[in-house]
Amino acid sequence: MTAKNDWRNPAAYQYALSQPVSCWAWEFLRRNRDYQLHVATARQNGRPSCEDAAGHWGLHSPGRP
Repeated sequence: MTAKNDWRNPAAYQYALSQPVSCWAWEFLRRNRDYQLHVATARQNGRPSCEDAAGHWGLHSPGRP
């Protein structure tokens, strides 16, 4: 493991100081095992994971550019 990827190295997380709350929320959500299972199940069932998870997990998208 490099120093950049070492969770014990504070320097590896300097970028986080400038992140908006939505980025923090995403970092926690994407590590949530229940969320991971929900998305995996949706993909297996042929449903777009982002649409399926949006209502259940409170996700939103700015829409198409």
